[in-house]
This record gives sequence, C-alpha cells and structure tokens, in this order.
Amino acid sequence: MTSSQGEISQQPVPRRKRKDAGQPRYEDRDYYVLQWIGEQGVIRYDQLRRLLGRESPDKDDWNAVLSPSATNNAIERWEAKRLVNSAHIVPKESSYYWLSTAGFQFVELDLPHYRPKSSEMPYLLACNQVRLYIEMLNRIDKQEFGDFEHCTWVSQRELQTLDPEYKLHIPSGKFTTQTRGQLALEVVTDQEGVEPIMRAYATSTYSEIWYFALSEHLVLLDQTREQLQRSGVDVSNIYTFNGDSILVPAALPKRIRAKKRS
Repeated sequence: MTSSQGEISQQPVPRRKRKDAGQPRYEDRDYYVLQWIGEQGVIRYDQLRRLLGRESPDKDDWNAVLSPSATNNAIERWEAKRLVNSAHIVPKESSYYWLSTAGFQFVELDLPHYRPKSSEMPYLLACNQVRLYIEMLNRIDKQEFGDFEHCTWVSQRELQTLDPEYKLHIPSGKFTTQTRGQLALEVVTDQEGVEPIMRAYATSTYSEIWYFALSEHLVLLDQTREQLQRSGVDVSNIYTFNGDSILVPAALPKRIRAKKRS
C-alpha cells in the first residue's frame, strides 16, 4: 500500500474446489452463516443472499448471489428450529435477521444475545459490508492477505466480550492475515471523535489500520491524518478508503418473482 487513499488491487484467482463438491453441505453452510450473523449481530436480507451464495458448495463463484427462493428455504429451515428472529426494523427496507438464544446455542457462540435497534442499523449494515468486502478480497486475491483459510476475522462484538474493560477504542473488526499481520478495520459513519481515535491507532499494536468512510466523511479523515503527520505522529500504517461503493449495498439483479419475504 503506497498511499493513504486508493483502490485495492484485485487479481481474481480460481475458486478452490471443495473435497465435497457436488454434494449437499447445508449443515456446514448453515452453521457458518449463522455463526457469521451472531458475530456481527444482525444481517439484512440482501446481505444474507450474498453470504449464502458465496458459501454455496454448488456454486463455483465467490460472487454468487443466492436466489430469493433458495434464501427463503434456508430461512425457513432456521425458523423451524427457532434459530433466528426477524423483523422489518427499518421502514421501507428488507427484513433483518439475528440469532435467537437457540441460535447462539446451535453455533456454540459465547456472546450476549443481541436485540437490534433501528438507530444502530446504518453502522452495523456498513460493518457487514466491510466484512463481506474484505473476505471476498481475501478469496479472490490470495496475494493481498494470504490463504483465506488461515486468515481470521474477529468482530467488534467479540472484541468487546474478550476484553470488556478495553481501554482503547475498539475497531469495527480485526482481521488477522498471513501477509499484512493484524489489521484494524474502522467503519466511519459520523465525524465524532476522529482525531483522538486516529491518534490512538497510531501508537497501537496493529500492523495496519484501514478506514472505510463515505466520501462526505473522507475529507475529515484525510485532513486529520495529515495534521497528525505534521505534528510528528507516525501515521504511515493508517490508510483511508472511499467506501461509497463498499458501505452501501449494491442493488441485486432482478430475478424471476419468488415467494416474497421482504
């Protein structure tokens, strides 16, 4: 990475063929996806379609998006076991899904039960987008972070639980890689506390800090970084990225009308 703002190179590589390719892996996929939701707190229907598509063993494409009917089938399986709760939390948006107590027990996730609040959805939705983006990049370009099977994402909820008396700012996520060390992923949806948080990151143990922000907040981030640099603070490991195309979910392609759930 040579600049504080720019595009991350993407060099597609073939998707690794699973040993069980062509065979149903519904239980494995369900376990992973439900654990992902529990770690993040909540997921919206369109994001769920992308996550399920990416993890579908019968789709040889990391960018695959599961059809509405297949997504609904997965949700119905979970609801039959009472593993998830759902609601239209934000008006005029698709349904959101989060784990029930039984869901946390099913995936053996030792995290406090989360009950969504509408005011938190913009930030949590953006955090999901960044995780989806980083994990996708890890899969299509192994040179960026290393083998995806050896890279690990830790959500903000997990970081809070691991260290409830965390004295420094808790990032939106931590990504441990083979090639870049430990990355702090910071999702910015407002302009509060930018300078002290970035100053703290400059002296943290993270190998790199990646900020993702909409263009309306990016100017302040870059200005703060430059001011810290002029004052003698080493910000060489802090990078900012325009998140306009990352933080806001892209519209999914229209498909044949299916049973409506959202």
